[in-house]
Amino acid sequence: MEKSIDSFFSEDGRVVDAGVVAPITEDRQPTAEELAELTFLREENARLQKMQRQQSLTLKVSEKGAVSIYGIGRFPITAYADAWLKILAIAPQIKAFIEANRSKLSFK
Repeated sequence: MEKSIDSFFSEDGRVVDAGVVAPITEDRQPTAEELAELTFLREENARLQKMQRQQSLTLKVSEKGAVSIYGIGRFPITAYADAWLKILAIAPQIKAFIEANRSKLSFK
């Protein structure tokens, strides 16, 4: 028989039966297994946050009405809309240039 979702919670809203261990208190210290899992989860969280920062690009309109791209480097890349449209129009040429000069270029 399948349990209802309510059976996993006590009257005060705490999880009571979902494979969750009791909270750490003065009377109960974490086990080595719990500490290892905590370390793993913290490292995984840091890795995912770093990956998100590296992949996360955002667009904003600057105070002067230009388009700014954040998330590529330390500072945003900003140009007016007409300049971005010119750049986007030659995107295939830029990609081809990068491929043709890959050995001379730096990648971070």
